[in-house]
Amino acid sequence: MAATNFTVLQLMNKVMNRLREAEFSTATESDYSKLILGFLNDSKRVVEDSHNWDALRDTISITTAAGTSTYSVKNAGASQYTNDRTRILRVYDQTNETYLMKTSWNNIDSWQKYASGATQANPGFWAPAGFDSNKDIQIILHQIPAGTYTLDVDVYNPEEDKTSGSQTILVPWEPVMLHTLALAIEERGEDAGAQSNIIFQRYEKSIAEAIAYEQTQQNRGGNNEVTDWHVESCGW
Repeated sequence: MAATNFTVLQLMNKVMNRLREAEFSTATESDYSKLILGFLNDSKRVVEDSHNWDALRDTISITTAAGTSTYSVKNAGASQYTNDRTRILRVYDQTNETYLMKTSWNNIDSWQKYASGATQANPGFWAPAGFDSNKDIQIILHQIPAGTYTLDVDVYNPEEDKTSGSQTILVPWEPVMLHTLALAIEERGEDAGAQSNIIFQRYEKSIAEAIAYEQTQQNRGGNNEVTDWHVESCGW
């Protein structure tokens, strides 16, 4: 599937064309345009959650400090941030050239309550540790770092909701558009839902094809990454 960089407004107007309605000039010009924009954001989330898309993968480098075990996964200097939908895939200690093993927060908390566990050394384990005040995801390390290390954190980082017609999306546009169209048809209450069911079937075919295409381009798997995918049901 060819990558096409449609704007949010262009995607919204693709939906309007299929509804046989007038196109929007801006994404927020009316209550109805805001409704369609909301449906598009809902659909974007469904598509983002259906697969670990390469376009949403990122590597964020963080720097440790001696005696500190908890870190926010962000790099403000590179404008790299995370959110409450970010998933950490793996953590690599660039300084010591080794991958850290994932464990649970409870394990690290228990280990560090003991004097021997609280000693400082090269970290060998990591665990999710909630979010900071800006909603960036955090990790906790064990052992507690003994010095300055550079950690490369590989993340799956879904985008925030779109608010402007000039913005673009990173995931495949066609399943997002079709899912948005199905929601719009359902909201109108026409054809007792039959038409939205047809469009939803087209969405399922489109997203399956997009996932299959991406998987043929890359050597998937390895390093304990999750490769399974599923089509999100919307209850239709």
